[in-house]
Amino acid sequence: GKFGDVNFNYNSTYLLSLESTSLPGTPSFDCAGFYGSSCGNPNSEYRHNLVTSWQTPGKFRLTGVWRYQSGVDLAGSIDNGFGGTGDITPFTDTGNTIEEDIPAVGYIDLAAFYDFNDTTTLRVGVNNALDNDPPIVTTFGPGSSANVEANTVAGVYDAGGRFLFAGVNFKF
Repeated sequence: GKFGDVNFNYNSTYLLSLESTSLPGTPSFDCAGFYGSSCGNPNSEYRHNLVTSWQTPGKFRLTGVWRYQSGVDLAGSIDNGFGGTGDITPFTDTGNTIEEDIPAVGYIDLAAFYDFNDTTTLRVGVNNALDNDPPIVTTFGPGSSANVEANTVAGVYDAGGRFLFAGVNFKF
């Protein structure tokens, strides 16, 4: 209409299973929804990106992104020995002040674009606009199966906090 166009783009993933086998001849175990030394980085069963864009009739557009991923449990014991079942038992709460399970997390990113002409666009925005802290992970350290830095899994969660950006794109 006279106010422009609004577009929605929803992309999601549901992890049905993430099978792993420790040794040949032992049963596989499913790491979907778990993390830890046996399962590596957090393997959320569900995650999505919802992108909403508003293109004005002029040269201005706004975009908002909601990034979300479901919580995960710390893998406790895994019955993966010879003759085992491959079942994972979630870690039992030890009463620490920091939870072993990682709750669901979500982030909001916002950006604005202005098209000066067909070849030049100004962009400004903020990622993690609400400055959500990443979940704290204290149960396993850096290694071949996990990437823990600054008490979180930086490759999975937004460890940098709020991030402002600006730039100009030139097309040739």
